[in-house]
Amino acid sequence: MRHVENGLLSEIRNKLGYLDRHLSPEMILKERKIFQSKILKSAQYQSFKIEHPNLGTSYSIPRNDKKNSIRIGIQNIESAFKWGKNYFQMNGLDENLLRGISGRILPDIYPGNTAFFRSSGTRIVGARTTPPDPYKIREVEIPLFLDSLNRKLKDPDKIAQMMAAFYAHLHLVRIHPFVDGNGRTSRALQDIILDHNIIPLPIIDAGERYTYFDALDEAVYDWKHLRHSGEITHGSTAGEKNFYTFMAGKVNSSLDKVICLMGKGSSEF
Repeated sequence: MRHVENGLLSEIRNKLGYLDRHLSPEMILKERKIFQSKILKSAQYQSFKIEHPNLGTSYSIPRNDKKNSIRIGIQNIESAFKWGKNYFQMNGLDENLLRGISGRILPDIYPGNTAFFRSSGTRIVGARTTPPDPYKIREVEIPLFLDSLNRKLKDPDKIAQMMAAFYAHLHLVRIHPFVDGNGRTSRALQDIILDHNIIPLPIIDAGERYTYFDALDEAVYDWKHLRHSGEITHGSTAGEKNFYTFMAGKVNSSLDKVICLMGKGSSEF
């Protein structure tokens, strides 16, 4: 079973190719990035809202501490993304990138903008699985995660890079290496990889949080129980396929937004 059906992947590939064919290199570097920044800001806002659904919207509540916490939370995600993007370009993917992203998302918890791995067990509310024990994080889980992801990132194909970004998202959530901010860190890492490849970011609306959480939970459960039990040895489980397809659909929607913002029709598709 493939992670994502060929039809959806072909549609995404065609749209990425369409943008490349109809834009000069100068346009790609200038206008396309301007429009993709609109997608980026929306993705970062929704990433914060997914974790804080009860804070309301920044434009609908009075100027008070609640509004200020929304503003600071989004600014922290923006800061983590910008730092992570520059670090990734210069140093690639390593443990310092993960810790630096998380540390900037929650600077009040992690002085010096560098997060540390949790030293105690944890549970995810509503999840059917328990994250790995602390001793496994540094010695087993993170090294295996980085090795696997770095191998996936060696494939220059954009679809392969997109799938690697989704892999990073899923498995960093599964490992849950930090005391807090794991979801935001995982989405930021995914978005850094996508942005590096000039792939519009997926926007998961806060109103879809339960659909998103269910997809993550199902993917982690299937990966842990079906793959490791030997029932699934090749390809993807149903849960993994559902999560990857959900995320690919979000990228596909963001591609439509970018094309629309740029005044380019999609009749070719």
